[in-house]
Amino acid sequence: MVYDNPGSYKYQMQNTKGCLAEATPEESDTIASLTTDFETYYEELLTKLILGQQSLDDWDSYISDLQKLGMDELISIAQARYDRTQE
Repeated sequence: MVYDNPGSYKYQMQNTKGCLAEATPEESDTIASLTTDFETYYEELLTKLILGQQSLDDWDSYISDLQKLGMDELISIAQARYDRTQE
């Protein structure tokens, strides 16, 4: 741990990818089929939000677009992989 007293840091970011169980072949296929379009969309959206080319007023629309691109399915897969680490 980099911090002298990690307990004193209330907000810590953790790399959860290393904490997930290995994806099943089906999960891997789903992740592969969804990730490219999903990541492209959110990276472009983030850039546009930072540059002021898009507005946070349209947040619900962005979430809807991400859901259409498979966000809920990706979250479910990540949750299932995490749950398997807890067994």
